[in-house]
Amino acid sequence: GLDYLQGFTCEAEEKGYVDCALCEELVSTIQEVEKYSSVVTQLLSRGSSGDKKCVDVEGLREFVREIECLPCTIPESTTLKENLRKVELFQEEADRELSRAARA
Repeated sequence: GLDYLQGFTCEAEEKGYVDCALCEELVSTIQEVEKYSSVVTQLLSRGSSGDKKCVDVEGLREFVREIECLPCTIPESTTLKENLRKVELFQEEADRELSRAARA
């Protein structure tokens, strides 16, 4: 995960490799993962914080796809993915019920 990548930066600093392009790319990647992790945390805390701003389902799907392309996993993303799946199941069930009601 992120700790593993951060370990590489510590090792690079210890060995004096901080000015190489690969180290700069690693630091940039870590910063990107940290930003995504922060957004995941914010999304998961919205319900408990009283924040009523909404994210639409398609936006959440896109965000989850982006998370899945990161070079490491974000532990909290599992809960976010589970929540997305619950919403998708609810939408499917609602669509079935609306179709059934329209035929009646």
